[in-house]
Amino acid sequence: MKIRVSGRTLLGAFEHALSELGPENNRFPHLSGAALVYDPQLPPYSRVVKATVGGRPLDPSAHYTLIVDTFIRGGGDGFAFGDAVDLTLPADARAKVPLLVEALRGKTIEPRVLGRCEALLTGRLDP
Repeated sequence: MKIRVSGRTLLGAFEHALSELGPENNRFPHLSGAALVYDPQLPPYSRVVKATVGGRPLDPSAHYTLIVDTFIRGGGDGFAFGDAVDLTLPADARAKVPLLVEALRGKTIEPRVLGRCEALLTGRLDP
């Protein structure tokens, strides 16, 4: 689904995603168009040291458009998007899957690590 949230809510989602680290954590962030630097040694919900969206610092008062699945949008894994505005309905998202499949038919997908979520192990960044 496509939703719009405040920067404050987006930062909260990033913090929630990083609140439990380790191989059993299923909510580690999968980012596109955003990047995070976090400190795993800081207490949960205060680990994000730097967040950018579109190459610019995340602005808590701005609004951002996200694509999330219905599980996450519905509060799965404890995610909360209290101020979210739904821009597409779940049925709309399901209807677009065949279009995506058709667009990718015959193409090679080559996943690679892009460094969108980086652990900081030496201390906090300067603002």
